Parts: sequence; structure tokens; C-alpha cells
Amino acid sequence: MTPVPAPVTGPPLSPLSPRPSRARQRQGFSRSLASYLAVMGLLVVIWAVTGAGYFWPIWPMIGWGFAIVWQGINTFVGGDNERGQRRGR
Repeated sequence: MTPVPAPVTGPPLSPLSPRPSRARQRQGFSRSLASYLAVMGLLVVIWAVTGAGYFWPIWPMIGWGFAIVWQGINTFVGGDNERGQRRGR
């Protein structure tokens, strides 16, 4: 019979873990935006090289674009009171 591994134990994760600093958030957003632009550029090049018919890269642009916009809002517009944190803590 195969032994069952022991459960992993450690400190419990707090639902109110501290947010990353603004500088780290902006750096993360910059990296995400650079990745988005590079991949979308590559998809447009593939589209153009393969015949430039129906502009199918619009679908990944829209889908991933929503995520980029959401991250940008959370990075640049989001307040200090996000993730359930209350003032005074």
C-alpha cells in the first residue's frame, strides 16, 4: 500500500495580506503592457503574412485588453482601501 503524504503545514494565509507597493504595481503593469503589445504585434504580423483576410487578431486583443485595462485601473486609479482592508488597520 502506498503511504499518503503528510499535509503541508505552515502559517495560515491572511485574507488581508498587505498590498504590493505602488512602485511594484506600476512595474508589474508596465511588464504586462509590454507583453501585451509584443504578442499583439506578433499576431498582427502573422495575420499579415498569412493573407491579411479576416482580422482575427482583434479577438485576443479584446480579451487580453480587458485584463490590461482592469490591471491599469487597479494600479493607477484603485484606492488604498481595496481588498477588504479598512482604514485604521
